[in-house]
Amino acid sequence: MPDKMPKSTKRLHVVAFRLSDDEFAKLEEAARRLTRRRTRGDLARAIVCKWAHAKVPEPIQPRRLPPRRMPKADIGLLAKLMGELGKIGSNVNQLARAYNRYHRLPELEKLEAIAADLEAMKAALEQALHGDRNDHQGE
Repeated sequence: MPDKMPKSTKRLHVVAFRLSDDEFAKLEEAARRLTRRRTRGDLARAIVCKWAHAKVPEPIQPRRLPPRRMPKADIGLLAKLMGELGKIGSNVNQLARAYNRYHRLPELEKLEAIAADLEAMKAALEQALHGDRNDHQGE
């Protein structure tokens, strides 16, 4: 199917904007009043083309949000964390095997070792994800 529009008039740019309820109602009413049915985008384009040189109200200044800080990934720390996850997975498998075989859990020392591994992993994960958070709180 051949293109109907010459290349010079192809519409390649997208413009998106927000309207208040009142502005939106006016746009909808204008679209309904026209004899030819127009989409909102087509009507907005026609308005822009017709009134491009008319006085336009001052734009509302957008509210700027502070930039988000992304955590810095420490490859070594994350690799260590992966090792800790592997240990914990092994410990959980040992617990499940012991319970299935003997219908009881291992002694308290083993459970305490697993809890210590979990705490170490939690601390490493917090450091990897939020390590510089305390350094920048006073800024």
